Parts: sequence; C-alpha cells; structure tokens
Amino acid sequence: MTDSPLMSQLWQMMLSLALVVMLILLMAWVGKKIFNQSFSSGSPLRLLAGVSLGRRERVVLLQAGSKQLVLGVTQHRIDLLQVLEEPIVDNDTPEQAPLFQQLMAAMPMTKPTKPAGRS
Repeated sequence: MTDSPLMSQLWQMMLSLALVVMLILLMAWVGKKIFNQSFSSGSPLRLLAGVSLGRRERVVLLQAGSKQLVLGVTQHRIDLLQVLEEPIVDNDTPEQAPLFQQLMAAMPMTKPTKPAGRS
C-alpha cells in the first residue's frame, strides 16, 4: 500500500502540531518552575492554602511574617477572618490533608455582622 501525497502531508501536519503543543507545555512547565521559585523565595507573604466556597468566594490561609492569617476573599472584598495564635500549617511540611476542618475548628463561630452603611 503506497501513501498518497495527501496522507503524507496530513501526517506531517499532525506531527508538527504535536511538536508545537509539546513545546508549549514544556515552556509552561519551565516558566512555572522558574517564576514560582523566584517570587516565593524572598517574599514576606506566602499563600499556604485555599478553599473555594463558591464560584467567586474563597477562604485562604496566608503566611505574613511569623503570623498566619485566615482571609475571606470575594470578587469585591478581602476580609480578615482570623489571626491564628498557633500555626495550622508548618512552613517546613507540605500542605496537611484536613486543612479546611482545621481552619473551621480554629475560628470562633460568631454571627456575621453587616458593614455600617449597607442595607
């Protein structure tokens, strides 16, 4: 069975496309490794963990110097929910599994108040 010129061109185009996609993925991986290390190494702020509560709402755990802050992040606001006295996540160990349960246990449960001037 002989390959027609059309099949030969099709294979060449598919191999070229696969090569370009692999090159893009390789560049993205290298960029992530380079920029992730350079930004996180000397920064006093580090994002330790985050939990999505909805499409645009998150609870994040942020390391700021020696303190860990629990922040509520929405599309229009960032609210400080809790300053933790004892760290939940140790900086030397990877993210711990039941982090959301630990965050909820560390925060006192109070009824949210409405900001002044809003109805």
